[in-house]
Amino acid sequence: MPRLWNLTIPPRMKGFSLPRHSQAISRFRVKRVVTQAVAVHEIDGICTSSKAKRVGDRQMKPFIVIAEDEPSVSELLRYNLEAEGYETVTAKDGDEAILLLDERIPDLMLLDWMLPKVSGIEICRRVRSKQETANLPIIMLTARTEESDRIRGLETGADDYVTKPFSTNELMARVKAVLRRIR
Repeated sequence: MPRLWNLTIPPRMKGFSLPRHSQAISRFRVKRVVTQAVAVHEIDGICTSSKAKRVGDRQMKPFIVIAEDEPSVSELLRYNLEAEGYETVTAKDGDEAILLLDERIPDLMLLDWMLPKVSGIEICRRVRSKQETANLPIIMLTARTEESDRIRGLETGADDYVTKPFSTNELMARVKAVLRRIR
């Protein structure tokens, strides 16, 4: 039997509309739509709304968006984060990352600077400019190693800056540290 989720959608919530978020909602079997809330059933353990809260006593795992265009790096990150107990989703370009952020606000974002379509720096700017995501922790992952690039990334709004190649153990420690600060 599928698990029940309650999605509370405040009236006139800025940026929310059923047509605009139909891709996110299509992952669920919608039980009913009312003015204040939408009740949905979980499908394959996926819930894509930032306003979703689990009904029951189990707490949701911290959710991390990985925006990385190199499949091997993306898979390495996904595997290690899930092994540490995090829920992850990956985006292979900037447009996909923005769509994922619109569907569900994560607890943390790992963001490559040099993404196709929309750069990581531009995504960072957009995240910081929106009230809903202004405090979203961002760890920038990039091959750009110059001091001026690190400064630019941090000044744009990244909370941490990790250069490639990176130590997986160090990155996991940085993820834990950033999440510990926001809890």
